Amino acid sequence: MKIKLHICACLWALLFLPLDSWSSTTRQVRDTLIMGNVKYAINTAPLGQLDSLHYCSLRDQVGFDLVFSWNFRGYVATWRVDGNKLYFEALETGSDKADFRDVLKDFKDSHGNIFASWFSGTVICGTGPVLCMSGIGWDDLNETEVELIIKSGVVTASRKYRNKQHKGTISRDVMMFQELPKKFNYRDFPELKGFWIPMKLIPSKYDRTGRILDWTVKYLKWPEEVEPGVQDRLTAAFKKELLQYDCQTYCADGRWFWRDRNPSDGHFDGVVWPLIFKKEYFVPTE
Repeated sequence: MKIKLHICACLWALLFLPLDSWSSTTRQVRDTLIMGNVKYAINTAPLGQLDSLHYCSLRDQVGFDLVFSWNFRGYVATWRVDGNKLYFEALETGSDKADFRDVLKDFKDSHGNIFASWFSGTVICGTGPVLCMSGIGWDDLNETEVELIIKSGVVTASRKYRNKQHKGTISRDVMMFQELPKKFNYRDFPELKGFWIPMKLIPSKYDRTGRILDWTVKYLKWPEEVEPGVQDRLTAAFKKELLQYDCQTYCADGRWFWRDRNPSDGHFDGVVWPLIFKKEYFVPTE
């Protein structure tokens, strides 16, 4: 009995781990959302926002017994958007102890449907081929996606994405990192001779395909003895070189992420790039 309780406690603890803590775990099954007769896999579990009283009642009375390596939650829920409202449609738990509608009767509307008024947040609904897989499956990138902004169970805004893969961009991005440090004209900046200048490069403007049209350059460290005006010259020169490369930072029309980074990381927030002004760069050539 003690062993059984210990195992249950461990599984329960896993449910509250942050999603990024599961990166080495089995890919998890996702909840389903039905909208306009189309079934979508969603990137969140709305039941997780239920208050503790209702959640514990649901867990204890219905039983979240569908616990496997691919489903730490112990259940799979189906949701439905009707009009502009989110409804709790069905619950698969591996148990038939009680009807979830009876347990959540406080959320029933006049038609007996469970209105998910407890939930607020952004839901990404995906359908069609998976273009990019996330570690545990919660944030896979699908060919077709709908982003819903929900407040107290009401959809306040939505946006549809038609995602496309951009092939070959990895090699171009890598080429930039390999070639630019070799091509850059360090001798134009004698004031920086012998210094190491760490910069953070942040894409600041894109076109509809994700190609970077402009960059923001931030200096993480700047030598006190060098005039700040040199920064402006260095920024202009380095940005000019950066824009020679056809770089893209996402493979979705609206879902942003950097190559070889998990989509759940969100918008690419920049890369640190050190410029090393070696003294030998300034030796006159004959």
